[in-house]
Amino acid sequence: MVGSITNGVNSMVNTAGSAASSVNNVSANAQTQKTSADLAGGGEAAAASQQMMAMQDKQSAQNIMAQGQAAMQTEQRNTQQAISSAQTDAANKEISNVAQTAKGISY
Repeated sequence: MVGSITNGVNSMVNTAGSAASSVNNVSANAQTQKTSADLAGGGEAAAASQQMMAMQDKQSAQNIMAQGQAAMQTEQRNTQQAISSAQTDAANKEISNVAQTAKGISY
């Protein structure tokens, strides 16, 4: 009995949700069609839209270039730091070897 009541309530909730979703889809489709119709007619709205898309495309290209350049600079800095670290490590080992040798000679 409780199960069938629960199933009935769930069914009503699902139906209401589906109806709301359908209304939202119809509204969104209508807005999309209106925008398409406005742009298809040409005029200032279409020109402004095309100009804005061109500006956004140019800005996106500039952002991609900036990110690429920053990545290259980071890679170059990391490489230089690795080389410097390796050189410092080699120098420290040489100093340590000389010190060990000198210590052995002094005794």
